[in-house]
Amino acid sequence: MLSEYLNKIKTEYIKQGGDSNFITANIEECVFGFNEINTIISKDQNILEIGSGPGLLATYLSSLGYRITGLEPFDKAFKKLDSILDIVKIENKEYLKIIKTNIEAYETPNKYDIIFSINVFEHVEDINYCINKAIKLLANNGKLIVLCPNYSFPYEPHFNIPIIVNKKITYYFFSSYINKNKNYYQCWNTEECWESLNWINYKRIKKLCNVENYSLYVDKNITQRIIDRLLLDKALIKRKGFLVKICKLINMINLPYLYSFLPGSFQPYLKLTINK
Repeated sequence: MLSEYLNKIKTEYIKQGGDSNFITANIEECVFGFNEINTIISKDQNILEIGSGPGLLATYLSSLGYRITGLEPFDKAFKKLDSILDIVKIENKEYLKIIKTNIEAYETPNKYDIIFSINVFEHVEDINYCINKAIKLLANNGKLIVLCPNYSFPYEPHFNIPIIVNKKITYYFFSSYINKNKNYYQCWNTEECWESLNWINYKRIKKLCNVENYSLYVDKNITQRIIDRLLLDKALIKRKGFLVKICKLINMINLPYLYSFLPGSFQPYLKLTINK
């Protein structure tokens, strides 16, 4: 069971002196990611995760018998990964490989049936290059699954602030708050996190797919699942109180249902499936 696996890691991680807020936030991310991909992946597939962080999801999937390679460029994430590997003691090590690199620099003759990333593509330097690179790594009939915020929607989730026109103007109004904010999801500091945000949006990805003749599918039911997560996850409620109030209102008037009829540009969060 995923909950038992993660609770064991959390208990041992904190016992060893690890930060409880960091592990709690990354456990939330792991549960969310698993729920979004577990019906898509199978054990006969070759799987690549772009941005494994401290490795919670990758190690869990490998423990179940999935063959997964994870890419993670940050030193801090690797230090966290070492702690987690010491706790979980992976038995089938041939099922798990985590490489210290990013998708831009990753070179391999391997092809993957499923490539997925969870809250990573909003941080890459060149969105088009990274998507094209991932598509080249797909096997025949392979799929790239991208989960990330949609910056066409006026909300920045890393810092829990409204977007005012664009990144530059938003920073002008919220710089003090941004610089004081502590972000437990990332393995970098606040300034690095803010600077890395590329304001990815659905229109930009759709344009690339049209140019490259990629197939693009938008899961419009993701909005309801995100709202459910915000209303049910106690740790998330604690960190995002104001947003939770908005979600309660949205749920009350059944807006998530309406979102399922709207185009991708209006979705607050994106779950995209891209293939050749």
